Amino acid sequence: MAIFQLFSSRQPRKRDGPWSLLVCACATMTWVASLGFLFSFGIFLPVFMNYFNESRETTAWLGSVGIALAFFTGHLSSALVTRFGCRVTTLIGGAFCVVSLITSSFVENMMVLFFTYSLLFGLGSSCTFSAGLVVIGKYFKKRQSLATGVLTAGHGGGVLVMGPTLEALVRITGSWQTTYRIMAGVAFILCSLAVTFDPNVESDEDDNDNQEKEERHGGDKAIEEGATKKQLIDFSVWKELPVIAIIVGACVVEFGHFVPQIHLIRYGEDLGISAEKGSKLFIYYGLCSTIGRLLAGIMCNNEKVNPFYVFQAAEFVAGLSTILVTLTTIYTPLVIYVIVYGLSDGFFFTSLSFILLTASPLKTPAVLGWEMMLTSAFLASGPPLAGLLADKLGSYVLPFQVAGGITLAGSFIPFMLLCDKRRGKAVSILEQEDGENLQGVA
Repeated sequence: MAIFQLFSSRQPRKRDGPWSLLVCACATMTWVASLGFLFSFGIFLPVFMNYFNESRETTAWLGSVGIALAFFTGHLSSALVTRFGCRVTTLIGGAFCVVSLITSSFVENMMVLFFTYSLLFGLGSSCTFSAGLVVIGKYFKKRQSLATGVLTAGHGGGVLVMGPTLEALVRITGSWQTTYRIMAGVAFILCSLAVTFDPNVESDEDDNDNQEKEERHGGDKAIEEGATKKQLIDFSVWKELPVIAIIVGACVVEFGHFVPQIHLIRYGEDLGISAEKGSKLFIYYGLCSTIGRLLAGIMCNNEKVNPFYVFQAAEFVAGLSTILVTLTTIYTPLVIYVIVYGLSDGFFFTSLSFILLTASPLKTPAVLGWEMMLTSAFLASGPPLAGLLADKLGSYVLPFQVAGGITLAGSFIPFMLLCDKRRGKAVSILEQEDGENLQGVA
């Protein structure tokens, strides 16, 4: 395609160079458009409850299924990345998001929304998520963790921007349908920035067999079919203790971690806080989450810092703060909670992403696929179950306490790595540069 030729180079682009910075910025914007909107569903929870006359539980399922599918389809999106490259995969994901928002704006039945929104937007977000992480791994070497922090800031920054923007659009237009159509245009523009993901980028000699083959005059060529199967359906990653620790730990903590994000606005309304005032909590959350992601990227770039400890500390604080927030009934302590939770969320997401990229660097697509698929079931069930409890009890106190307790418990799981100190350390960037082969780690 002509547009691909315009952004393709005949000579391999240098890693950590100026074009890498552009790619990082564009990948971040694709996350703002997809993940930022996806994780701002809390804005629409009370809107959909009133419009469709549904319970907390049913409405929460709508948002949770969308988020869960973004991760459950990790193997599919990883397959697309491996087969077509990061550029084409992100454009496919953007197309899914645009179609999802447009078709959803004409729906009058919540059950149909599970297909038009949850399924389609979840698939689109999965594509942008996987492609974003992989393209950062291709374009960065020395500053990969910092670039990962900037990328994941697209999630937090997206919520920072999307939260109040979506609430204002719904309030001003008086229609969530119009808001969806406007956001479809935004998603189209931001996801189109993926044309900058030129697949012709320099790579290490020991990684050449796993790199995408360059199609220098437009489009992305597929890598060898055998390598595809090895990357995607790879059970050997389960022989590596760091992979087991991070995936099992992520499964448990994500059961409770996302409950506050989905139910925050409704929880505020139960406390007598207006939706407009409650939407401002997303500003504090998004800002602090973005700061946390950047700080975590800097920390994980330090070889003396074990990213597993960052992951554990973040989830310990997130779980404890979610339990303690149930003691308040006024707005100011709720703001303090959102600030603490946002920082913890930022450190959690960046450290998790960095660990997934480095736990088994030669099998990154497979590790990403497994993690996204397995955590999705836990992520999907947490918020709806919290909504069910809130419907039965008429209060969010116990649901938030349970969610916080499970998150707190999950933060201790990576301590299993103490059984093997060598495996307990996530592979450092320096070790990747030395080309250490970890495929044989049992």
